[in-house]
Amino acid sequence: MTFPYSPTTALIVVDLQNDFVTGSLAVPGAESLIPDVVLEVRRARRAGAQIVFTQDWHPEQTPHYDEWPVHCVQGTEGAKLHPDIAFECLLSDYVVRKGQGQEDGYSAFEDPALPYILREARTAVVIGLAGGHCVASTAVDAALPHRYQDTTYGLEEVFMPLHLTRFVETNVDEIAEHVSRLVESGVRILP
Repeated sequence: MTFPYSPTTALIVVDLQNDFVTGSLAVPGAESLIPDVVLEVRRARRAGAQIVFTQDWHPEQTPHYDEWPVHCVQGTEGAKLHPDIAFECLLSDYVVRKGQGQEDGYSAFEDPALPYILREARTAVVIGLAGGHCVASTAVDAALPHRYQDTTYGLEEVFMPLHLTRFVETNVDEIAEHVSRLVESGVRILP
């Protein structure tokens, strides 16, 4: 399905970083996703959509590593955006660095300025890695109203295209559980 991007759409590209593509926490199928995401970013940009990129950006020591292997340590090669994605990231795009302290950093909306950055958007499309974690958390949070300074901002619709997302889990039932929770949270799933 081709999404109808416009200037009131935000495309949020989640965590297409070296460690998640080919590194210490590589997501199954991540490498094959890169060309499709590059095309999606270009389509969105041509339509005037706003583009946001996210990065896990963890310190060397964090409780997050009690659950996951060490990954995306601030300033390392593994934390960098995949080269093909980095090439698409313009100075005018907003980059959210998540998990900079001791928090897990799953949602891009941990950045308190993001709702203000997206203030002109009415719709968001959330894609990337990993579907049941950072993409899901960002999509669910995007569907909620957020306050920034004295104003409340919110998106009318949030979409998550499955063909532009990869999951850590490879079990179809586990993926279906994630998708079900997203739907219950108001996220519209696209094939």
